[in-house]
Amino acid sequence: MSVLEKWSPDADNVGCKAFSHLREIHIESCPKLTGDLPSNLPSLKLLIITDCKQLHCPLPTAPDLRVLNLQNCGNLEFPVHVPQCYQLLTSLYLLSSCDSLKFLPLDLFPNLKSLDIWGCKNLEAFTVSVSDVLPPNLSSLRSLIIRHCPNFISFPEGGFAAPKLTLLTINYCEKLKSLPEQMHRLMPSLKEVQLRGCPQIESSTMRSLSIRISDKVREGKQNLSDPLFARFEGLASVCSPSSS
Repeated sequence: MSVLEKWSPDADNVGCKAFSHLREIHIESCPKLTGDLPSNLPSLKLLIITDCKQLHCPLPTAPDLRVLNLQNCGNLEFPVHVPQCYQLLTSLYLLSSCDSLKFLPLDLFPNLKSLDIWGCKNLEAFTVSVSDVLPPNLSSLRSLIIRHCPNFISFPEGGFAAPKLTLLTINYCEKLKSLPEQMHRLMPSLKEVQLRGCPQIESSTMRSLSIRISDKVREGKQNLSDPLFARFEGLASVCSPSSS
């Protein structure tokens, strides 16, 4: 629908009531679409919005949402102050979207299994709620990927528990200086870490350690003495300029 310009509910908000049982929305390649989306979608489980660069509005409130996929929608607003939207979310994919997003609170997503962020140019950090007891526990997270985020600088201070995380990929985050803290303790299932184009990490002692461990893994040696990598089955530290 290349000429679609506006989705506007009527004055009595009948449009929202009409979608009370809607389970999926796909909005793709609507370059002229502006205005608001339906504000409340209580039954929505899957939301995909791609190539809608003029769409400037908050995402709908969808407490039953399981999959959120946003691509090339820089003007969409990610409502980080509405935690009830994401309690059941299992998959979050952001590609060159939500340019206003600077801080993403990881504890908004207690059931998240896969987090993949690519090209969010203003994202600076993952955060968590302050706790004096234990690091936040992302008990379902299995895959965490962040790529081509030039202003990303930090993970939560003190680390975060992700007992089922098996894959951590960080590519082309030029300002990031360190990996998450206490990985050997808080991420006991971690099997693979992929680093590429992160010069702040690669120029530190982490770089030589990563390369040394990577070489041992390639040679089939199992004596990984450093506690940070003691549980890894594979580690890739790649400096290739190619994009991925």
